[in-house]
Amino acid sequence: MEEIDIKNLDKEKFKIQVLSAPEGLKVIIAGSIEINNAEDLIVNYFEYLHNAILARRLQKIELDITKLLFINSTGISALVKWFSLLPQLPPEQFYKIEIIYNVNVIWQKNSLYVLKKIAENNLHLVEIKL
Repeated sequence: MEEIDIKNLDKEKFKIQVLSAPEGLKVIIAGSIEINNAEDLIVNYFEYLHNAILARRLQKIELDITKLLFINSTGISALVKWFSLLPQLPPEQFYKIEIIYNVNVIWQKNSLYVLKKIAENNLHLVEIKL
């Protein structure tokens, strides 16, 4: 997989990397999102990513969070805002997000099934053990 012309977000404790994938994009979030007062940064990045997906008419996104060890309420809120955009899309802009998560990371196991309810038709969970 190779990087594409969508900007990555690289901060001290976490990184969001966007790569091309056979059917769309692979978005990798790694590290620990635990910074306060960063909601605008993360929300704006996910909005930018969402708009880039729509502009490219992509239909499948792999969201790999297997190496995202911690996420605070700010980060969860940013994901909620992104995922909340999905059910509102017209059929021609519909896209799915396949969330690949690590069952051994407690927050992932406990939170993702609740987050999935925001956009059940758009979100698919893939459990792996690392």
